[in-house]
Amino acid sequence: MHGCTQLLACIVALCASAATAQSFPSKSVRIIVPVAAGGGVDTIARTYAVKMSESWKQPVIVENRVGGGTIIGADFVAKAAPDGHTLLFSSMSVAINAVLFRKLPFDPLKDLAPVGQITSNSFVLGASPSVAADVKSLVAAARAQPGKLNYGSTGPGSIAHLVGEVFRIETGIDVIHIPYKGDANVIPALLAGEVHYAFLPQSAIMPQARAGRLRALGVTGRVRSPQLPELPTLIESGVPNFDFETWVGVFATGGTPADIQNRISLEVARVLKLPDIIERLPAWGGQAVGNSPEAFSARYRADIARYGKVVKEARVPYLD
Repeated sequence: MHGCTQLLACIVALCASAATAQSFPSKSVRIIVPVAAGGGVDTIARTYAVKMSESWKQPVIVENRVGGGTIIGADFVAKAAPDGHTLLFSSMSVAINAVLFRKLPFDPLKDLAPVGQITSNSFVLGASPSVAADVKSLVAAARAQPGKLNYGSTGPGSIAHLVGEVFRIETGIDVIHIPYKGDANVIPALLAGEVHYAFLPQSAIMPQARAGRLRALGVTGRVRSPQLPELPTLIESGVPNFDFETWVGVFATGGTPADIQNRISLEVARVLKLPDIIERLPAWGGQAVGNSPEAFSARYRADIARYGKVVKEARVPYLD
């Protein structure tokens, strides 16, 4: 009799869970973007808001909650009700912050639930034409002049800084890091010869490279970029195991039921297959992913572990 009672309780729980997922969303959904309106992540979020609203028959509203290096927006989602109605659209800065800050107002592993990765994006290694013609010659020049070459980044602890440190560690070169405030300042520095090379998004490097003012040496992903098939990977260029890709993904609040997470994940993947979205992907600068909560969670945790090691090995100052 006791066993029957337990079985009945399990059946009731499963039915309740299924009903909850089927009724989701039961009200308007808020998409929190932790950066200012008009940027890449914001553009993706607003596109998704329209598609989700059409599919879910509920309002989907985008809110920009800016500040603290994306921490304010992430914290808002971390502290929301765990029902899937408040979502975070973020770049991998949410993973970088987990290792860069001494203390966050939330637990990045417990309080956020990765539900789906939207895109995967390679950076481009760009250099002054007078410095190097390819990756091998850049590494050779740095080894021949220890401490003489430098690279620019978008600030201490930025993605561009960390990928630069991964490159330095993997190649064993001795170079100087010069931080700037944003892509808009790094590019003029490259053009003026103030810095010798930098890792930046495709959209920042390629217009200058195509105009002949900079040289694009390679992409940071494990495979060549579909948007830039002519550029070799750094692995092809003689830097073994070099694999760096940033991403844009969707997070729910930690503790959101698995069935609801799965429903959101399926919607993320569905939108990526729409013809008009496929046409927009090149402008988004990445490749479509649309994976499961389990796969994205594994990627998120692996990135936190990987860049935690980079921060320690490169002695990147922790932030308060």
